[in-house]
Amino acid sequence: MTKVIVRNTFVQGKDDFSDALERRKNDRAVELTIQHVATHGKSGFVHGTTKLKNGKINTFCDVYEFSNTKGSAVKEITSYVIEIK
Repeated sequence: MTKVIVRNTFVQGKDDFSDALERRKNDRAVELTIQHVATHGKSGFVHGTTKLKNGKINTFCDVYEFSNTKGSAVKEITSYVIEIK
């Protein structure tokens, strides 16, 4: 299951996630910076920033729950995105 808040909109499930990506297809990232990555057991996260083609900068944190400790399958993703510029 995927849960994401995109521009103050809650997105849940694969179909809603796909639709949200389609609506944002013109927001192309031209730069990605990863500040932190950590895993422990069946959980992990990545924190960073993206610079978009239109000049906007977003900071994000994606939290992953894996189906097992090997991390071979993602069970759930929770993503937070904040426009900072």
